[in-house]
Amino acid sequence: MKRKAEELARDLQVLRSATLTEAVEIHDYVQLAFANGYRLSIYNDFVIQPQGQALCDTVSQTVERITETDDEVRLHFNDGLELCVCMRDTCYHGPEAMQLNCPDGSVVVWA
Repeated sequence: MKRKAEELARDLQVLRSATLTEAVEIHDYVQLAFANGYRLSIYNDFVIQPQGQALCDTVSQTVERITETDDEVRLHFNDGLELCVCMRDTCYHGPEAMQLNCPDGSVVVWA
């Protein structure tokens, strides 16, 4: 059963106030590990803003808020950096856009 976008957006809210402890590029995707035990794998295209910043610059930063539209998911960090994940059809490289692994073993998939 496919879940509604607003339900998936609520799932991402568990990352609010969480500190990013690790950001690893693995072949064709990235995985973010948070101090609260959650892991977010990103398979779609993404950018770090402002331009010129790198994924590693987000490590040790805290997620202040998460915004989501039909076209993107955006993690806003406390230092002003933003990780913007493209959710348009042209940005998919496989069947899933993102996957959130929860500390209790459950998994949320954005497909």
